[in-house]
Amino acid sequence: MREEQELEAPTLKLPHPQHKHLINLSDVRFTKGADFDFPPNTMIGTDEFLLVVRNQAAFESRYGTGLPIAGEWEPGDNLGNDGEQLKLSLGTGTAIHDFIYLDLAPWPTSPDGPGYSLTLRNPAAAPDHSLPENWRASAVLYGSPGSDDTLTYAGWAAANFTTAELLDPAISGIDANPDHDGLSNFAESYFNGLPKLADPSPGIPGFHDGFLSLIFTRRNGAPAKISPRAPKIQRPHLVAAGSAGRDREHDRQRRWNGDRHDHQQRDSRE
Repeated sequence: MREEQELEAPTLKLPHPQHKHLINLSDVRFTKGADFDFPPNTMIGTDEFLLVVRNQAAFESRYGTGLPIAGEWEPGDNLGNDGEQLKLSLGTGTAIHDFIYLDLAPWPTSPDGPGYSLTLRNPAAAPDHSLPENWRASAVLYGSPGSDDTLTYAGWAAANFTTAELLDPAISGIDANPDHDGLSNFAESYFNGLPKLADPSPGIPGFHDGFLSLIFTRRNGAPAKISPRAPKIQRPHLVAAGSAGRDREHDRQRRWNGDRHDHQQRDSRE
């Protein structure tokens, strides 16, 4: 645990997809959880990251050099794995963000201890940091400090297929179904399935407000909205989506559109 504490790193990102900004972080500081004053004239631009670390040498031994590290926080501080108050302040204490995270549900539980990081689901939406539903476990083990926490289809495929299989689109292609379970590789990657082992249905069908629904879990970092590709998940309208790693934190519902529902009703009468 001591080693993992040496690798702690609160991360700042300035998200704003439509406008470019450059912000001076002079007089910005962490005052709860970790004590750190950003050096004068520290700048952060749109879609850029800044890391504040406990031990830069230990951090770079795992993640490599060249990351946007603003500095180390004061010796003796560490972020509690069982929960902590974090406060980012301007000047003498005006809160920019002030919240308490926990390691118990409804907060994500897999980031408790070594392994996954606690990550905002959608930082571009300026979410309330104090609400557990706005957080998730990182998509990849040990997080991705200094970059967006996403796992592309190519990254998922590389983790699930051999080098030879990656060269064969009949096995690793996005529309392939090598385990013949009715789910394409695209669907397997979205639902965190195993592409070479037949999986059960990725969800539990039912009805919600008069519509056919599907309660399911999705892979950490999978997009909340998807394009129709695989027959099993065509034409969905996303009502809400949870995120889960292999621990399968479950959640949410997918509502099929009224056209499909009406079509099914007509089929049943014929």
